[in-house]
Amino acid sequence: MLPIPGTGKVAHLEQNVGAAAIRLSDDDYAMLDGQWRDAAWWRFSRSFTLARKSFYLFKNHLRRIRNRP
Repeated sequence: MLPIPGTGKVAHLEQNVGAAAIRLSDDDYAMLDGQWRDAAWWRFSRSFTLARKSFYLFKNHLRRIRNRP
């Protein structure tokens, strides 16, 4: 992991610089990696589900429009 500088506040810059001093064990990295993957998968699957629903709603709407007399 890398600290990401780029802030408009001195306090946040100090926090970013201080983050460089943090040392994580292999177990810490594994735990964080697992949590990140779980969160990323949940967001992806949720977004995919919403996109699929929107697609089918739009597709059905087009069918209704085409079938109007």
